[in-house]
Amino acid sequence: KKNVAIRDVNILSNDNADSVSINGKNFVLSGQFAFGSKQDVTRKIVELGGHVTSSVGKKTDYLVVGGTRSNLWKYGAFGTKVEKAKRLQEEGLPIIIVSEGDFINSLTRQEQTA
Repeated sequence: KKNVAIRDVNILSNDNADSVSINGKNFVLSGQFAFGSKQDVTRKIVELGGHVTSSVGKKTDYLVVGGTRSNLWKYGAFGTKVEKAKRLQEEGLPIIIVSEGDFINSLTRQEQTA
């Protein structure tokens, strides 16, 4: 199993938060969320037409990383979902890893335009 360095994890920036498309997309949630429980986040995604699964796979469009992620990140120790998403990215799959903050900003913008 390959370790993933923190510099190798590309998380969508605030500038691109609008580009998170929810309707018809597949999401996986990782970590603890400041927004609320994973059930709360899942409910919002489903309300906007997205789908949530429990594991990262070839059909995953977005991996949303909770804002209260582990302190181990600073040592380059990511959870298995992030590591798997990174491996699939290296294989050419367009999985986007997005932070909770940017994701919530995108949700807010999409709710305002709906």
